[in-house]
Amino acid sequence: MSVAWRYDCGILTSDFTFVRLQNVAKLHAKGIGTITGKLLVGTAESIPQTELIDTTGAGDAFIGAVLYSICANMPPEKMLPFAAQVAAIKCRALGARAGLPRSTDHHLSHFLV
Repeated sequence: MSVAWRYDCGILTSDFTFVRLQNVAKLHAKGIGTITGKLLVGTAESIPQTELIDTTGAGDAFIGAVLYSICANMPPEKMLPFAAQVAAIKCRALGARAGLPRSTDHHLSHFLV
């Protein structure tokens, strides 16, 4: 078991307890409740500094890709790397929308089969 710490008005508190048992993770927040599920850990593409233009909208691109993945019934093991790839592609252009990839983008071809 591990405890996640956070700052609350300048005071370090432990409001969240995280427990991982084999393939099942449990997160408990005081006063809110407990969530139990699978813990998936993945990696994202490393973007060379010369290609990194603007991170504006990268989080929105990630969430949008997760929502698309859910609608497309993509398995979670594929969903998170796909969303990370969409966010990474977005960071290669200026602005929140200009860098969003199309379904024909070659970086996404192995996700969208």
